[in-house]
Amino acid sequence: ARSAHKSVDSSSSGYFRREVHLEDYPSVLEAVLTKSGKSSLDELKADEVAFYSYLPSSIVIEGDTDLIDPSSYAPMTETYNAFSLQCHGCDEGFGSLNYLIVMDMYGEVKGIYPHN
Repeated sequence: ARSAHKSVDSSSSGYFRREVHLEDYPSVLEAVLTKSGKSSLDELKADEVAFYSYLPSSIVIEGDTDLIDPSSYAPMTETYNAFSLQCHGCDEGFGSLNYLIVMDMYGEVKGIYPHN
């Protein structure tokens, strides 16, 4: 039997919030530069409209480890969550990129993999 959905409670001892900046990851910057056709990262960053058409300025991850039954999983640092982040309506002459983001159950990013 599935338990009822429970919401993240920011007052919980297991609550966490992470702000992730995709531009902090070299693989993301390489992919954005390649996709843009610009000759350098400085040239691309100077055109903020083009630069941020390929990636969000940041994403926020929230969770509550108190909502996870530890008997059902491997240790939370060895259990992973993956999702794909895709730009919605971002192709205004620039194209788009998708990002596969892998993190542990504490919201720590383990990898970001750009793909098209």
